[in-house]
Amino acid sequence: MKILVTVSAVALLACSMAMAVDAKKPSAQDTTKSVAARESAPDKKAQDSSAELPKPSAEMKKLARMIAGRWQVEEKYEVSAITPQGGEGKGTAVIHRGPGGLSLITNYNSTGSMGEVQGAGITTWSPEEKVHKQFWVDNGSAAGSLWTGKWDGDSLVYTATQKMGEQMTYWRETYAAAGSDSFTMTFEMGSTGKDLKKIMTLKFTRMSKQALGERRHGMGMHGRPSSDGWSGPRADMTLR
Repeated sequence: MKILVTVSAVALLACSMAMAVDAKKPSAQDTTKSVAARESAPDKKAQDSSAELPKPSAEMKKLARMIAGRWQVEEKYEVSAITPQGGEGKGTAVIHRGPGGLSLITNYNSTGSMGEVQGAGITTWSPEEKVHKQFWVDNGSAAGSLWTGKWDGDSLVYTATQKMGEQMTYWRETYAAAGSDSFTMTFEMGSTGKDLKKIMTLKFTRMSKQALGERRHGMGMHGRPSSDGWSGPRADMTLR
């Protein structure tokens, strides 16, 4: 009798445990709902990562409105140690947005009294230092140069120093708007920051639609032929 009661009790306990396990086990429908909910839920980590990306500053947007585009350039050289006879030149420039709109990238080409000039620069804004920074390289300087710029009203004024031979030279470069389709760059140079003299003025005039069509037919960004099958990025003029 004791054995029978014990067996019955064990069987009852086993049955109760099985029912409890079944009650906790999710049904196929519940499992499907759970998977669907996870798949449809937004990736919080991805959202947070995207939210942390910096946005173009007001200063970069202001500069882009002034100088982004494709330009014809007229160069005028004053009589100076660099150009003893003065002189002139003509060229073109393409200035477009860098990654994320956080920079502006310049590609410049000209010919004239200074010979053939090929240059490139990247301009950014430092929110910590509250200044623009431009690193410039061209075919006349192996090391390149770093310029620091601050806004003075609607003009952007850059300064830089450069060693020429054994002497330190001070430079000032001023961007000034001349309407929506033109701006000027004025370069000054001196042996100190207080005796600067104008040595060069560049006038940028936005290319007309007709000129753009002729230029794009034969040549793309960075001098790539537009018919070369190039499938990479072209200059992005869109301001966002």
